Amino acid sequence: MQIDVDYTAGGWKVACGALTLEATGSIRDRGTIRCTLSVWNGGRVVHRDNVNLTGDRARARFIAKVQAKGVSIAEDHLLALDEAIRTSPRPTPNGHEKTIYDTPSDISCKVGTVSELAERVNKWLKLKDTRVLNILLGAVVAHRLGGESPWLLIVAPPSGAKTELIRMLSTSPDVYPLSELTARTFASGLDTHGDDPSLLARLRDEILMLKDLTTVLEMQREERQAVLAQLREIYDGRFDKAWGTGKELHWEGRLGFLAGVTPIIDQHHTVMGLLGPRFLLTRQPELGAQLRVDVAKRAMENANQESAMRAELAGATKSFLAGIGRTPPAVPAGAVDWLARVANLVTCARSPVNRDGFKRELQYAPEPEIPARLARQLHALLQGLTLVSGHATVAPTDLGLIASVAWDCVPVMRQRMLAALGQADEMLSTSQIAGGSRIPTTTARYALEDLQALGLVQCEKGGQGSADHWALDDSYREALDILQQPPADLETYHEMSEPRHTEYLEDGMRDAEPEACAVCGAAVYCYDEQGRPYCEQHLGRVG
Repeated sequence: MQIDVDYTAGGWKVACGALTLEATGSIRDRGTIRCTLSVWNGGRVVHRDNVNLTGDRARARFIAKVQAKGVSIAEDHLLALDEAIRTSPRPTPNGHEKTIYDTPSDISCKVGTVSELAERVNKWLKLKDTRVLNILLGAVVAHRLGGESPWLLIVAPPSGAKTELIRMLSTSPDVYPLSELTARTFASGLDTHGDDPSLLARLRDEILMLKDLTTVLEMQREERQAVLAQLREIYDGRFDKAWGTGKELHWEGRLGFLAGVTPIIDQHHTVMGLLGPRFLLTRQPELGAQLRVDVAKRAMENANQESAMRAELAGATKSFLAGIGRTPPAVPAGAVDWLARVANLVTCARSPVNRDGFKRELQYAPEPEIPARLARQLHALLQGLTLVSGHATVAPTDLGLIASVAWDCVPVMRQRMLAALGQADEMLSTSQIAGGSRIPTTTARYALEDLQALGLVQCEKGGQGSADHWALDDSYREALDILQQPPADLETYHEMSEPRHTEYLEDGMRDAEPEACAVCGAAVYCYDEQGRPYCEQHLGRVG
C-alpha cells in the first residue's frame, strides 16, 4: 500500500481516512526520529503528543491513546512519517527541523578509497600508522553486514588521537555517540509514565560510540563491574532487568561498540577477562622522538581549526562509508584455517590468570578461553576489512591487519614474553628474557608463570641458587609463526594445513585400536595438529 506524505512549511502531513496526521518540530537524534504528532479530524485536534516514531512500543502507546478517544489510526501511517522525515532533504539553516549529530554533506568531502581518506586524516593528524583507519572502518562495515559485530577498542596514550579518530564516525547514520556510560545508562529504572528513558529502549541495531572507556575502568569497583556485566549481556543480544517497583525492561537487539582507551586497560585485563572477553583491541604504535615533536607541531598548526577539521573528517568518513557495499565477501578455506589457528593461540595467550592480591600467588589453575567467539569476531572483521580495502576477495594485506588486531588482544607483557621465546632456539633464563624485553625480572617472571599456567610456556626449574629457564611450547610455535607472518598464498596454505594429522594416521595408526576418553569412555577418532587424539565432546586430550 502506497502512502503519500506531503511536506509543507508547517511540517509533514499524511491522510489516514477521514483523519490527518501532522508531524512538526521533528528531531533526527542519531537514527531516532522524534516529533510532535497531532491527529486532526476536520478542523479539530483529536490528540497531540511528543512521539518517538522509530520505537515500536512508542508507536503502539500513541495508537492506544488515540483509540481511547474513539479514533483509529494505522501504524503504517506512522512508519510512513518516520521514513519521510528520515529521507527528506537537508533543511536550510533557517528551517524548522533540528538535526543532532549531523552535518550537511559537501562535495569537497567526497571520498572513494580508504587511501584518499588517509590522506585527509594526515592533513590534520600526524599518525605513525594509518592502518588504524582500515581497522576502525572495517569494524563499522562488519556490523552493517549483519553477522557478528566486532566490538573494537582503540588503545593509545593520552592525546594519542584516538578521540579524533572515533569522532570521525559521529555523522554516520547508524552510530550512536556517548560521552558517558554508567550502570544506569542502559537501564534507568525511572518510571516517567511515558516513554522509557532507558537507552536500550531506543536502540536495536546501532553502533555505540564512546570516546573514552577509561572513565569506566576508573570507576569504583562495584560500578565498573555493573557496567562491564551489562555490556556482556548486550553483546550477547539480550538484556533483562526488573526493579522492585514492578518496572521491567526486556531488550533484544544487536549493537556494535567502538571506544578509545588508554593502555591502562592492561591493568584491568584479569577483571575484564573473567567476565568473558568481548573486545578486540588495536594498539597505536609507540612514537619515536622526532615523530613526537612533529605531532606537537601539527597540533599547534591546527589551533583554532578544530571545528573545521572535525567537520571535514566526519564528512569524508561518511562519504566513504556510503560507497561501501553490504554483500559479505567470501572467505577462502585457507583464511578460515589460518583464523582458527590464530584464534586458538590468542585466546590462550589472553586468558586471565587470577592471583592473590597480596602475595601474587596463583589461586587456581585457569582454563583457557575457548576460541569460538574470537574466531567469529576476526572472521567478521576480515570481511569488513576486505570491503574497506576495495578487494574483491581476501588479500594478504587484509590478513596482516587481522594479525595485528589479534596480537593486540594479548596483554603487552605477555606479548613481549612470547616474542622473546618465539625468536629463541634454546631455553632462556628469566633475566635474559627480562633484559631483552626491557622490563623488571619480577614482572617478567609473573608474565611467564601466567603463560606457563595456560600451557603456552614450559619451565625448567633451576633449583636453589640457579636460574629458571623457559621455552615456548612446541604446539604453539607454528601458530605464533603464522600469526607474525600471515601466508601470502591462501590456497597453498590450505593444502599444506589440511592433512596435518593424516600423516599420523598413515604411519600405521589408522587401523590401530582407538583410545577412549577418560571422561565418557567413548572411542576417540579426532586428532589435533600434532596427531594427538582428543575427545571432541569433552575437549580433553587422551594421548
